[in-house]
Amino acid sequence: MNRTSVPENRILMITYAFPPVGYVGAFRTLKYCKYLRDYGWRPIVLTIRPTHVRFKDQNLSRQIPDHVAVYRTFDLDPAKWLVKRWLAKRARLRDHETKPETSRAGRAGDAPEDRRPGIWRRFKKMVIALLTDCPDSHVFWVPFAFLKGVWILLLQKVDVIYSSSPPHSTHMITFLLAKCFRKPYVLDFRDPWHTEARVKRPIMDFRWLWNLEIATKRAIIRGASKVICVTRGERDQLRAEFPGLPEDKFGFITNGYDPSDFGGQDVEQTEKSTKLVLTHAGTIYGGIGDELFDALHRLLEQHPQIAESLQVNLLGEIADDYMATVRNLEKSGMVAAYGLQPHATALRMVQQSDVLVILMGGDEFLPSHVPAKLFEYLYAGKPILAVTREGNATEILRESGLGVIVAPRAIDQLVKILVELQGEHVSGRLRRAANRGYIESFERRALAKSLAIILNEVNGGMAAVTGN
Repeated sequence: MNRTSVPENRILMITYAFPPVGYVGAFRTLKYCKYLRDYGWRPIVLTIRPTHVRFKDQNLSRQIPDHVAVYRTFDLDPAKWLVKRWLAKRARLRDHETKPETSRAGRAGDAPEDRRPGIWRRFKKMVIALLTDCPDSHVFWVPFAFLKGVWILLLQKVDVIYSSSPPHSTHMITFLLAKCFRKPYVLDFRDPWHTEARVKRPIMDFRWLWNLEIATKRAIIRGASKVICVTRGERDQLRAEFPGLPEDKFGFITNGYDPSDFGGQDVEQTEKSTKLVLTHAGTIYGGIGDELFDALHRLLEQHPQIAESLQVNLLGEIADDYMATVRNLEKSGMVAAYGLQPHATALRMVQQSDVLVILMGGDEFLPSHVPAKLFEYLYAGKPILAVTREGNATEILRESGLGVIVAPRAIDQLVKILVELQGEHVSGRLRRAANRGYIESFERRALAKSLAIILNEVNGGMAAVTGN
């Protein structure tokens, strides 16, 4: 399109996760940066200097458009060091407490000395809760990012401030900058900011910290011009939490896919294997993979010939709880764990698979949760085997025409479906009729247009967004 026909506004995008950070949280803001200018908005990014980030993907940095200015700041995250040190001291204290101390019994002054360790432990617990859970362990980035944000806003014209979380402390930066410079701001929640007692257990011993976080969250959300979630269900939950605010203050823009990430290849053209290749891309957290691993063990015991014709690829981090199980399954030849992979490599392996896997078993996820990888799975057009309860994800899977859904804990059903999928693979019938029109609604360019419409509204209303 001819950009000269669209007045260009500027948006300051504050995000902790941004390339070369290779984690999934970086993609959403990166793709907005790639496409927002087509709809009249030029992004300016404020993010961390990724000195201590463990997983980097330099290929993602090459996707940052030349017109996007990226400002990086020092990031202080003491949580890991504190937790490591605290655990070591706790172990020493435990060893000390197990030693016999009968020689000291009955001496004057014992009571005050006996109380001190308890007071000290409580103090350390409070410090750790303050630095890791109020609202998260990245709160020390706030002053560095705020000062850099002040410098940006003093030197450049910015129309709207936007922040994406987690970490949710990122929104504190946006709130402070918006108040100081009287700018409208938009909050983007890639995951919900939970403040309920059931999920804030470390803080519950210090009620004042919990109350402080709740008050901070309320002030930030009430002051926002618009609050965006990534699913309809998460939007509705946040609406219910703030019944006094206008309903149209809350919206949702899903995650999505970018066809250019797939290398311009036909997603239907993949390298064929004699085995049925299943791939799970992403972290396997504790409690979400029991069904799959139990089903694979049953296949080994009950259907060894079928087990030999399966190849299950695991891309990403795996919770320690599952490592012994995964190693045993690797010895059988059925499972291959590849660890964290660059995005391009992961997508290539997705394309070369027969079935794509989503694990949301157990009770770890709410029905409103939709994993970001689902949308890239949709573009790949392969059957998607999802272990999940009914919710927003199952709605998308059914509408796409690609979903094969198994309820949590339904291990017998999962074994049966794996056997059926293997039979379809052998007979050449392993295909699903994808609803391409529906799937295309999740393309990143279309999602950037949705964000531009919101930004125009926040910025005082403009002519209808145009563009490709």
